[in-house]
Amino acid sequence: MKISNLRLGIIYITFVMLMPSSFYLINWPGYPLISIRRLYVFLWIAVYLVLLIKYSGVRKSMIDMPYFKASIFFLVLLGTVSALTYASNPTGMTNFIALATETIFPMFMIWSAFKKKESLLFAIKIMIYIYSIFALYGIIAYFFKFNPLLNIMSSGNDSRNLVFIYNDIRGGIQGRAQSFFYHPIVFGYLSSVILIVLLGVQSVVKLLPRLMFFFIFAVLMSSIFLTSSRSPIVLLLVAFLIFIAHVNLSKRVSTFGIIIITLFIAYIVLPNSFFDKYSLLIYSIYGDSVKSDLEYGGSSLQQRLSQFGIAVKYFQESPIFGHGLAFIRKLIESKSAGELLGAESFLFKLLIEVGVIGSYAYFALYKKIYSKFRDSTVGNANDLIKKVSLTGKALLGGHLAFIFTTGDMDMFNIFLILVTLLLLLIKFLNCDGIYYATSNLYSIMDLESHVNKKYNNIIKEF
Repeated sequence: MKISNLRLGIIYITFVMLMPSSFYLINWPGYPLISIRRLYVFLWIAVYLVLLIKYSGVRKSMIDMPYFKASIFFLVLLGTVSALTYASNPTGMTNFIALATETIFPMFMIWSAFKKKESLLFAIKIMIYIYSIFALYGIIAYFFKFNPLLNIMSSGNDSRNLVFIYNDIRGGIQGRAQSFFYHPIVFGYLSSVILIVLLGVQSVVKLLPRLMFFFIFAVLMSSIFLTSSRSPIVLLLVAFLIFIAHVNLSKRVSTFGIIIITLFIAYIVLPNSFFDKYSLLIYSIYGDSVKSDLEYGGSSLQQRLSQFGIAVKYFQESPIFGHGLAFIRKLIESKSAGELLGAESFLFKLLIEVGVIGSYAYFALYKKIYSKFRDSTVGNANDLIKKVSLTGKALLGGHLAFIFTTGDMDMFNIFLILVTLLLLLIKFLNCDGIYYATSNLYSIMDLESHVNKKYNNIIKEF
């Protein structure tokens, strides 16, 4: 079995990780929940391990992954935290094993699988098409106020449901778009990061036809706003600011012009009540300081400060190693810290669950990812690589803004998938640059040889 044969499996893994976990659960009353997604990932891990043992090229490819060492360091530190907190929180070790096998290890497989730029771009294109169908379904379900897939997935034994249907009133808008993901914020996050990757890759290669590009752009943007969630919008704003900071003045003016035109068209098409009621979502940040006859939802600064106080308390109990992964869930289930339900920042997870050691593990991994995007443009005049590098920085900045305003929402694996795909694209663009540079060098040498021959012939004639 050749490593190139893994492409289809890797593409499918990408799809599986984009789809909600509840969509792949076999829920038979009286039996443990069976995750088809998890079984599939484990199957490919087993295949990859065989390839690692059999082929030295696969091992070399894995080690050459840009953040391979940082990933191992990350796992060592979090494994240490999980081992030292096992006595009080055995669930933490289970979550660590899941993190290693379902999030980190598949990135090695993705990096080793793609050998050509064309197969990588094909995978990215199909991923965007598939997710756009999910997003379009979410938009249609929102406007018709009927989501049959979500109804099916949330049926059965309530104690085993992993999805919640949002029919609340958020910002005066009845319901929230969520496609068939377990939470509207997850839907908004996925639409935002897929949009960032689409914009970045489309600027490098013509990934999609022009009309299809604008159609998918409109679908993704609409799905983000229809989730009625602040965090995905914050993610996009941060990514947008990073993009703007790295382009020249003329492109900044044109970009702002496009945004103004888009907002103007939206203002004409959408009813005024949409914007009036949506604004309450923003006001909800201030909690009781804003009063309105309309009901609104969303966590306030007061709630976040209360959660931060609880996080600091548990951090002081175990500042170095924390209390282990998934400890917040344990606190919520035991009702000893119910205020942490829906903990609204990744900071709380760092303080409570992993302490100083685990926090440094995350910091080191994110820093390595940033440095790889930054270093890819050092001494490199290739504009295409610079665009992909900028896309990676925007994705990283937006992701960090999202998790520190809302929490990771189990989106760490999606982030790493997209990071790995972008780094692969940089790798292939670098190879193209070397090829073209070499070709040009040979052309110059051939020209020089041709001129020398002509010169020698002229000398002989004289």
